[in-house]
Amino acid sequence: MKRTLNIPKGPKQSLFLEYLNSEILKRAGRSQVHYSASPDGSFSTILRTLFAPSHHEFEMEWTVETSPSGILTCIEVLQPPDASREQPPRWEDAARDIIESAVLSAFNETRTPTLTRRLLYYVGPQFDGEYWIRGLRIAAALPDDEYPVTVNFERVVALDFEVSAIDNHDAIYLASELTRRWAARLSLLVDVDLYEHVSESVWVIHPQPGTHERLSRGVRAQTPSTMPGKGKDCRAGNWGASIARYGRSTGTLKMPPETRRIFRGIEDLSEPVKEAFDSAARMYQISLSLYRRFPSAALAYRVAAIDALQQTEPDCKGFSQFMRKYVHPSAADERILTYLHGDIRSSHFHAGKFELGEFSVQRSMDMVHTAETAQRSHLQYRCFAVTREALVNWMLSVAGTEL
Repeated sequence: MKRTLNIPKGPKQSLFLEYLNSEILKRAGRSQVHYSASPDGSFSTILRTLFAPSHHEFEMEWTVETSPSGILTCIEVLQPPDASREQPPRWEDAARDIIESAVLSAFNETRTPTLTRRLLYYVGPQFDGEYWIRGLRIAAALPDDEYPVTVNFERVVALDFEVSAIDNHDAIYLASELTRRWAARLSLLVDVDLYEHVSESVWVIHPQPGTHERLSRGVRAQTPSTMPGKGKDCRAGNWGASIARYGRSTGTLKMPPETRRIFRGIEDLSEPVKEAFDSAARMYQISLSLYRRFPSAALAYRVAAIDALQQTEPDCKGFSQFMRKYVHPSAADERILTYLHGDIRSSHFHAGKFELGEFSVQRSMDMVHTAETAQRSHLQYRCFAVTREALVNWMLSVAGTEL
């Protein structure tokens, strides 16, 4: 059986394939897929499916053909080996039903709002409470922590939001993408690395001396049936110090008071600028994750984050001009700007150098250091401070705040 489609490359084709996958997954008990590329640029996806017993167990082979120009030309379904004994051919009815359902759903763009909960982790003081940002609820997942201000504990925050999805699988895919985006944006906002759970077991210190124990990491997320009411599961969080303040504040981790205005301003940007901001946020998040072990790489990624935003500023012809626009004149020292883009960014990404000396001898317990070591430490602090100042001031300008 062959069904001609001729769906052009683009959003409609992607949407049709999403619905086709959904329809197949509803019925298939087992699947196997491989791909074939022809010298002329055409592409074939070959899928073998075994349908579940409740849908009359039989195997079918599907071939999805794509032309060299990206047009999804047709789907061909081959009859199962035992199909000749079937009258009428049930496999053909099943294949036709799957394809036509996918075509109709893609045409109608049928989606269902689905509530999802995702967990993010970080090391630091406890999240102060619950915050609501443009349809997103973010709150401490374990609000009754006995040690809320301890700075070296791993914490968990819950993100609750809705996605418009085709089915449960699609909801998982969409929620994963949004979670990664929010993790980067929030990491930049609060200057803390928010990361997703990694499925692994780690060694932990056991209370009994000489005993070691390997435990799995993570907290189980149970998605509520409805969005929690404000203050029901977690008290409202207090707003902290301005985002313009550099350095850690004492107490619990609080969102800056400019949070809603910043995200409202981000959503009002054009798509290219919004994408540049998300790229900058992701590079800043990478910087935070690298800082403890590789400060040179961390600083290089902060400079790269500024490079991403600089591309959106027509009046800034390079890194230095962007920095002079968004940092205080006293901080826009030409030597520091040259050092950041040359000795840090370029030497690390292009020559593999670690300018901040993390692979040299670390005399961390010495009280008296050489002048060179002390100067390097001070320069490192200034570089991290000035790069964050530039990113923060750009966000404040988007929020309509006077710099």
